[in-house]
Amino acid sequence: MLGAGGNVAPRQWAEPDPILEDEEEGQRFERLKRKSLFRALQTSAFRYIIFAAALFVVGVVIIGYVVYDSTIGEAFDRVEQELSDELDRLERIAESEGAPNWSGFTALVVEAESNKLPVNTTYMIWLDYGTYASRYQGNLEGVPVPMLRADGAFEFSWARDRPVFSDYEPRRRRYLGLSRTLTFERIAGGPSVEATIVLARDIDALYQLSQTRTDIATRVIGVTLFIAVVLGIVLGRSLITRLDAINRSVEAITEGDLTRRLPSGTSGDEYDNLARNINLMLDRIEQLMTGMKQVSDNIAHDLRSPLTRIKARLDSTLNDIETVDAEERAEVLLTTRGEVERLLKTFNALLSITRIEAGSGALAGTVDIRAVAEEMLELYIPAGDDEGVEIVGELQDVPEIHGSRELISQAIANLLDNALKYARHPEEAGIKTKIILFVAPRPTGGVIMTILDNGPGVSEMDRERITQRFVRLERSRSTQGNGLGLSLVSAIVRRHGGRMTVGRGLPHQEAGRSLTPSNAYGLGIRIAFPGIKAQPAKKSPLGN
Repeated sequence: MLGAGGNVAPRQWAEPDPILEDEEEGQRFERLKRKSLFRALQTSAFRYIIFAAALFVVGVVIIGYVVYDSTIGEAFDRVEQELSDELDRLERIAESEGAPNWSGFTALVVEAESNKLPVNTTYMIWLDYGTYASRYQGNLEGVPVPMLRADGAFEFSWARDRPVFSDYEPRRRRYLGLSRTLTFERIAGGPSVEATIVLARDIDALYQLSQTRTDIATRVIGVTLFIAVVLGIVLGRSLITRLDAINRSVEAITEGDLTRRLPSGTSGDEYDNLARNINLMLDRIEQLMTGMKQVSDNIAHDLRSPLTRIKARLDSTLNDIETVDAEERAEVLLTTRGEVERLLKTFNALLSITRIEAGSGALAGTVDIRAVAEEMLELYIPAGDDEGVEIVGELQDVPEIHGSRELISQAIANLLDNALKYARHPEEAGIKTKIILFVAPRPTGGVIMTILDNGPGVSEMDRERITQRFVRLERSRSTQGNGLGLSLVSAIVRRHGGRMTVGRGLPHQEAGRSLTPSNAYGLGIRIAFPGIKAQPAKKSPLGN
């Protein structure tokens, strides 16, 4: 082949590319794996069903063997034993008539010919003279081939001769045979003759029953395996359909769609329960991620202002350092220190919430909430009197709970401090602020703690928000705080396995409570702590 310019172009040989072949083989295998039938064969449901079917087959085989051995096998053994007993009887007759003399053989033949053998018994006497052998007597013609290689009982098939003047052709039937060889002498002191006695019993009924048993077992095993394979494929495909839906949801969640949830049905099976539990976990993760974003936004919003003020104040002082006297510098430093202390309080509160939610520190002790409430009231009642706020405690005897006294004290202090800050009315409203702290036992065990005030209250849409971090309502912006007090209380309650709800508190006016509009109530926070679970008593080694 000539190329341009008359040069001989090199021949391009189509040689196989092993890398390309491996890639094509891998792609074919991936396409095969995507087929529903192939995937169904790989599911755990298919393997479990096949394993169960195999166990069933093994069980059927074992039970069949036991039944066969105790019925048909026992019948075969009984026939064999009867043949052996009959041979023993014939041998004794021959011995009693002078065996090994020929008279003993003659007596044996007479006994066999006189129809004294058991019913359905066929016999044959075969003589071996040493130089030749021949059939001597009996209704069994020919030596059964299985007898030649058998060491004991043997089975063979044989059909009797067709009766004379009859068109009936006897069919071949199954027999169980047993042989024994005796030695006789036709002349005293002469050469010995071996007489082989063959007795056979008709066992065709047992043989047919055994074959039927084998056929039934084969069909049962075949049908069982077929049903197992079909059922495994059906269940495998059903399982693949559900898992594909779950995998699609998981892939979407992995890619960042935290609003996606796993599909769950109404059957209430283990897959639905697993999907519901995972969805609850995803709800919690989404809530935490949303809270983290809100925390970041709130930190950026609430901490930027004090940091900006500190920087501006310090810059102003540094710029005018020569004109600012010592008294002004001291005032700037004191104000800055106050701002920094408030920032440190904010970060310390965040750190406390994080540690509590992380579960650091074991709650190994017990707490008497009434005693802790009494101590907190002793501290806050005088503070409330100084600010014109009436603080009342209604405390009942309550059982102790598992928990931390320090954390419970901090929660009650935060609740009272929050009420003192935000429960006040303007002076022109003429409403005296009142705070009531209730502590009472729960009917089902545990403690109920409630703090009520008759302050401005919180709207229903904001009641869940006020327990989130850095959440401060608009009217509380003028009050000093960081929006972490109730978040810390909520974390402490969850750490103790309790539940906190926010609702209505005391009415602004005590008279006419039933006619009070819904927006004329203060704030009410109710906390339920679980009781101590009773531990079973341990028995001593002596049984006392």
